[in-house]
Amino acid sequence: MGGGAPLKMVKEALECRKRRLVRGEYVESLLLLDADRPICSIATQLAKREGLQLIVQCPNQEGVLLRLHPGYEAQFPPAERAMAELRTVWVEYKKPVEFYALKRRFGESHLQAAAQHDSYLKNLLTVLGLL
Repeated sequence: MGGGAPLKMVKEALECRKRRLVRGEYVESLLLLDADRPICSIATQLAKREGLQLIVQCPNQEGVLLRLHPGYEAQFPPAERAMAELRTVWVEYKKPVEFYALKRRFGESHLQAAAQHDSYLKNLLTVLGLL
């Protein structure tokens, strides 16, 4: 969705899904949001009403990526420190992270270990059939 306010992202995700549903491509609808951005009740209600599951990255994407590293699975740094802490274990990390960089660095076992400490990640892996 390219980021932005959660309500804007929910609306964009629903529009995207609406265009794609014509071809029947989606089984589940998920939207990842960062916890460091306030999610208004309107966005939450709209997502729920439309069957869009919100997956909250605590405190943000960098915090989740930090927890995928062995020994950091239970670490939940404040949002303003997540990037710096991530770069202590992944020096070459830069935003936006590419899919192939993630695939080379992490496997299912990393996701499953972090999910033991993160209910949103656990829900995501369950939906994806990885737990």
